Amino acid sequence: MFIPKELENKYIYRVVGFQKFRSMFFERRNTLVRPTLWDDPMENLLLLRGYKDEEGRLGEFVHKDRYYAQCWSLESRSDAMWRVYAGTSKTEPGIRIRTTVGKLLRSLASKVSFAAHQRCRVGKVKYLSDNELNSFARDLFKGRETDDALASAFFETFLVKRKPFEWENEVRLIYFDVMGRCGEDVFHYDWDPAEVVDQILLSPFNCGSTFQSFKDEVCAETDFKGKILHSRLYEPPRNLRLRY
Repeated sequence: MFIPKELENKYIYRVVGFQKFRSMFFERRNTLVRPTLWDDPMENLLLLRGYKDEEGRLGEFVHKDRYYAQCWSLESRSDAMWRVYAGTSKTEPGIRIRTTVGKLLRSLASKVSFAAHQRCRVGKVKYLSDNELNSFARDLFKGRETDDALASAFFETFLVKRKPFEWENEVRLIYFDVMGRCGEDVFHYDWDPAEVVDQILLSPFNCGSTFQSFKDEVCAETDFKGKILHSRLYEPPRNLRLRY
């Protein structure tokens, strides 16, 4: 299992709607999806477009659809994250969960039966210009001859994105279905959210009564022992007042 040393203990955050939260906490399973399901049509583009060899012949990557991923962020406070990934509904709460990079990867790696370092990775997304993307595609496989080096290269294709998405500040959990047994757009694995997640934050768009009922439900139906908080994103800082 490979965890970048500078990331292992970093807090990461994921904003989800209530139904996804219910699956993660009450059904105790985590879900990764094929990147082609994401809104950005450029996701997985490098593998989908195939390759050109030294003789100029075009080819396809036969395993291009065997990768599954899940997006997290290093941003702890973001108005855009709430609006894009959970919406502003006051009836169905949006929820932000927190964990560390190491805990997240270990939750997946513990379910992998063999060669975990070739089947699951976590990494920080790099945001590149069009020219930088072209350079990345041209040079990615240079000097990569061992199985481990090639496996790393393929994972890296999911860790680049265009500059306009830089505000997301993403970290991605990635799984490679080596044998192609999943055959679906989603990949589920069992996990214990109480062991992985250490904080739950309810959307700032929800009122106090929604927060209390949500907190009561989580406490009653799960063994979560971490903090359950209500976002104060739209509350002014304490003691904020002009001096005149």
